[in-house]
Amino acid sequence: MLIFDRRPASHTTIALEGRVSSGLGEGTRFMALDWVQAQCRERLGLAPWPGTFNLAMSGPRWERYRSLLQAAPNDAAAAGPVIALSPPPGFCAANCVALCIAGTLDGYAIVPLLDDYPDDKLEIIAAQPIRSALGLADGDRVTLTMPSAFQIHDAPCALCRPLPREGDRP
Repeated sequence: MLIFDRRPASHTTIALEGRVSSGLGEGTRFMALDWVQAQCRERLGLAPWPGTFNLAMSGPRWERYRSLLQAAPNDAAAAGPVIALSPPPGFCAANCVALCIAGTLDGYAIVPLLDDYPDDKLEIIAAQPIRSALGLADGDRVTLTMPSAFQIHDAPCALCRPLPREGDRP
């Protein structure tokens, strides 16, 4: 299902649905790393909440979208909706793409580039705790709005409203 997007018509969006699931706490440790915080501020324009919001995803549309996210070049200088987080030695790289959560909250999908990363897992980061901001619990269904194709563009990928900048956290 394609839905309305405020960007030019060449940048359509796709709606994907997932179920809220609890993580293992690894996202909190990862998001607390200095290099992750610095790259999120620099490359995403986001001072992320320490932790990730997890969704269990399924279906052929998700499988196709995930394969595109994983295959996108992990190049910090590349333009387009996929933004790379490039790690120091000993850590895995990740690709990020802007998204809108439940039609109200902006964030980024963060996809670690690991061979053994679960195919059905999607981690999302935002400037605030997503669960409490949206009143969500494990098992709740959530719709995400994401760019439908990886096309080069000049504008940021904010799909709901401008993403909060560092210092905007209440």
